Amino acid sequence: MAVTAKDIIEMVQGKETDQNLLRERFGVDFDHATLKPYVPERKGRQSYTSSAPKNFFDKVVDGLNRSEVQIRIQLADDSSKKKREAAAKGELFLYSAFNDVDRNLRNRGEPPLRETLAWYICLRGWYIPKCLVYNPTKTSPTIFDVDVWDPMHVTFEYGGQGLLWVAYKRQFTRAYIKSEYNVDIKQDDGIVIEYFNRTHYGVVIEEISAFAPRFHLRPHKREEMPVLVGSVGSMPTIFDKNFTPTLEHRGDSVFSASRGLFKPFNKQVSQLLDMSERSVAGSIVHTSKDGKKAITGGDPFRNYQEIKISSDEEESIKVLELPTAPPETAPLLGLMDTDKQQSMLPYPLAYGGTQQPLSGRALDRLADATQSVYSPRTSAEEQIYTWLSEQILAQYKKVGKSVTIRGFNRDGKFFNVKVDPKEIDEGWYVSVEVRPRIIRNMAEDIATAVQAVTPVGPANQPLLSLDTARRKIIQMLDPDAEADRIAVQTGLSLPPVQARLIVEAILEAGGDQQLADEIFALLVPQQQPGAGGEAPGSAGAGAGASPITEQQGEAILQTIAQVGLPAELADGLATAIIEILLNPAGPGGPGAPPVGA
Repeated sequence: MAVTAKDIIEMVQGKETDQNLLRERFGVDFDHATLKPYVPERKGRQSYTSSAPKNFFDKVVDGLNRSEVQIRIQLADDSSKKKREAAAKGELFLYSAFNDVDRNLRNRGEPPLRETLAWYICLRGWYIPKCLVYNPTKTSPTIFDVDVWDPMHVTFEYGGQGLLWVAYKRQFTRAYIKSEYNVDIKQDDGIVIEYFNRTHYGVVIEEISAFAPRFHLRPHKREEMPVLVGSVGSMPTIFDKNFTPTLEHRGDSVFSASRGLFKPFNKQVSQLLDMSERSVAGSIVHTSKDGKKAITGGDPFRNYQEIKISSDEEESIKVLELPTAPPETAPLLGLMDTDKQQSMLPYPLAYGGTQQPLSGRALDRLADATQSVYSPRTSAEEQIYTWLSEQILAQYKKVGKSVTIRGFNRDGKFFNVKVDPKEIDEGWYVSVEVRPRIIRNMAEDIATAVQAVTPVGPANQPLLSLDTARRKIIQMLDPDAEADRIAVQTGLSLPPVQARLIVEAILEAGGDQQLADEIFALLVPQQQPGAGGEAPGSAGAGAGASPITEQQGEAILQTIAQVGLPAELADGLATAIIEILLNPAGPGGPGAPPVGA
């Protein structure tokens, strides 16, 4: 049966009623994050609003924004070189697609994807991303449209195989509705409901007045629903004794444990402020035998006044005793402060407020306490980025066009390559890891790793491999890439390789080929007739690994000076020559063979 606009409106209204308690919780958490002022129970009293909830919220959001994100396409160990190269290209494609997503969000005046996700994950405790890959026209480039919906205005229903439908209800201006949906409305604002089920996508546009809604429904042509609804934390769907789902308790915001502490804390501190203000006035009591006046003027502690009271005693004037806080106030505030630290990040350590050096054990405990706050949220980000990566790959494979991708890979190197939908493998397994930057004793971890890889025992074997030590002890996010960087660095430090780099730099700076051949011959003297290792572009220079003398080094430096290289490049070449003088055999030690031998 076809879905109508009336059906969608009724489904949304019904679920809004079911989710009222959850939406109320969203509102309370938003008030804490935005520091809504505390309102005292009696008018005219002092009001104090603690900044702790916003400081805590900003701290966790910032930690998620600065965490390291690694997207990998996992392959079997025996995969061919061709498959590994294709997977590496697929990873670059995903990084570039997410760059386009950030660009689209920025053009709409929204924060980047990661920052938006972190805000919803921390404040709402729910995440609802939408992912669509499409081509607006036959000639336009492929669009990677990722939007993050506000759970406050999202309604949904699950079935046995996942989401049955999901809807996002918002209010837009007439200009926005005309621009986005090409629909003219008579009112200044209109209600828009964006609706997805497993096969169709629809838009319902209602005007604030009682006009009939505009409705459009069409197949979205995706293998599955392009919207993900998830909650932070480990709580599954739970029903109470009346079989009512306890939805309001699902989705852990950062205030899930401390939500009830801020109002009583603000109340206690506000009362202390009241007592402090009343102590400033300094009222007096005037006692006399014929005193006939009652206490007038309102609060005697708020403004200076003379209070006259009738009495049989002699006339006297006394200062009114100042109000003091009850003795229970201090332990109450102490209990609340302890609960806040147990419910949030430990203060002052997690906020950088201690100058005392911490032992390795203390740092480990602090890291563990901090990790327990981040783990549910980094886990949510991992699930989101895994789902988004799978959606982008699958949808681009089906409807995308060839695109030229550019950006920076995880090593910080710029790339610019062309990707065709045919190059996408539907069998790729995407793995995402999100790791926050936790306070650690890196020096101690490195020392432990060095000990673990040092050969010991009769068999002279290490306890751990280099890969395990990097991954488990030092906790590198990408130990494989680090091993590749070390291999490249080792190769570049070999004297023949350095000689080639020096000669290439001279040629690029305008030096002639004969001069390059002479410098290469001085840097890498021949040892055996016919040995390999020719200078770039030359045909006769041999290559060996014997050291050069100081006189040869001085001659090379003078030759470089005659070329007229820029000062920065000349200094770099001089440093490389000195390195060859100090370590002629390279990293392999005395007698190391030349490259290519």
